[in-house]
Parts: sequence; structure tokens; C-alpha cells
Amino acid sequence: MTINGARGCHPRIRDRFDLTVECIRRHYVGEDSPLREVLERYADFFKLFVNFRGFVEFFLLQDAATVDCDAVIFCAPLRGFSTSSAIPETMEEYQEYRQRAMAFIEARNLRIAEYCRLRALEDRSLGVAVPPVSYLLRRDERGRGCSGADQLRRGKRPANEPSVTPQSSSSLDDTPALIPTLRTALSGTPRYLLTH
Repeated sequence: MTINGARGCHPRIRDRFDLTVECIRRHYVGEDSPLREVLERYADFFKLFVNFRGFVEFFLLQDAATVDCDAVIFCAPLRGFSTSSAIPETMEEYQEYRQRAMAFIEARNLRIAEYCRLRALEDRSLGVAVPPVSYLLRRDERGRGCSGADQLRRGKRPANEPSVTPQSSSSLDDTPALIPTLRTALSGTPRYLLTH
């Protein structure tokens, strides 16, 4: 089973992103977790990042961990993997979980957008043609995300979008842009605004 399959099916994780990140943190420090077996099968992948801090920094997960990367910031209290349910048990717990999960998603999306803006500025300064963010990150008429990225991946240009042309250096700050990075090379799938 893959990591995603294991995290979605395990009764102590139940597809919670914060608990998954905690299992990964524990993997790096050699502690037990519900995902230990599957994470060990992917040990070569995790070695690429050296330690948990490297993993957090590469995947822009700073909003899911403490500043020193010694602990994960949970969306709902973790009372221990062996005794507690991964699902909030009361309405108050659910509301707190939902508020914290949404705050994490919003903070991470802002972090990713800023990272992409800075990378695009750097690439444009080198004369690399970069598509505008609106080309890659857009919603269709029903509000589903990233239809532009999906079409780009299939080699099509979304309707009503300009063709990609190099920008002059004078417009670098006017049009934030996005390019595929090493992140996409590792997964094989463009991931421009990851949430979970």
C-alpha cells in the first residue's frame, strides 16, 4: 500500500494531514507510529531530505510544524495514537479541528504562492518564459480547482488565456508567475497549490 493509501485507511490516521506529518516526524527520529511500516518502505525517498526539517522546508510545511521542527502543530489534540480516535468526537472538537485545518491550508497556500512568485521573478530575470499564475491556477465554472494546470499538463491552453510569452523585466512585480519545479519532478504530477 502507498503512503496515501495507508494514511487514508488507517483508523488512527483517517486521512488527517497533521497526523500524517506527525508520523513522518516520528519516522525521522526513529519513533513508532501507525504508518511506520509504510514509511520504512519509502525510506530512500525520506533520506533525500536528510531530516524532518529538510522535509518540512522542501514541501513548504512550516505552518504544520513548530519553528524548530521538533513538533507538529495539530489541528485537533493528539492524545496518543493507541488510545484516541483520529476523528473529532464532539461538535466543539470538530469546529476547532475545522478552523485549525482551514487556517493551515490558507497559510500554506499563501506560503506556496509567495514561493512561486519569488521563483518566477528569479526565472524571468534569467529570461525564462513563464506562464502567468492565472493560466495555471484557475477554477472552472463549478469552482473546481486547477483546471488550467490540468489542461497545461495535457498540453492544451485553457480558453480565454493568453499564450505564454517572456515578460520584460519592468513587469516582474506586476504579474506573479509559476513554473514547475523540482517538487513536480519528484512526484511526476504538477502540484501548484497543495492542500491535502
